[in-house]
Amino acid sequence: MKKWYVYELVNLMGTVEYVGESYRPDVRYNAHVKWLGGKFYGRADIFMNIVKEFNKKTDAYDYQCLLQNQYGIESDRDKNAKNGKKYGYLGGVPGRNSTKRAIVCYTKCKTKIIGEYDALIDAANDLDISVGNIHNVLSGRYNQTNGYYFQYK
Repeated sequence: MKKWYVYELVNLMGTVEYVGESYRPDVRYNAHVKWLGGKFYGRADIFMNIVKEFNKKTDAYDYQCLLQNQYGIESDRDKNAKNGKKYGYLGGVPGRNSTKRAIVCYTKCKTKIIGEYDALIDAANDLDISVGNIHNVLSGRYNQTNGYYFQYK
C-alpha cells in the first residue's frame, strides 16, 4: 500500500517555510530545492522534516492544511477554495465538469455495485486508486483497474 507523508521545509534558523504532502518526499524535496523553477531552488539552507505518515492521500492533505494554518501559511485548502476547487490534486478546471460527473464502481464481474460517487476524485480517495487509472477505465483505455470497473452514471 502506498504511504503518504506530510513534510516541512525548514531553514537553518528553524523557521518552517513550507508544508506539503507527497508519497515520494525525496523526489518532492528535489523539486523544491534542486530543480530549476522550484520554490526554493538553489538554497542550501532548506531541509526536509517528515512530520507524519498516512495511508490515504486525503488524510495527509487534511493534516498538511492543519499544519499550514498552525504555522500561519495560507493552506492549500484555502487557496483551492478561492479557485472553486475541492482539492489541489484534482479539483478540476473551472468551467469543465469532466471531474464532476457521477460514476459507478462495480466488482470484477460487474455483478455488484461497490459504490456510486459524485466525482472521480471521490472514488479515487475512497478506493485508494489513482485518478488517472480510473479515468483511463472511464475513457475506454483500460478495461478495469485494481479489479474494479467504472462507468459514468
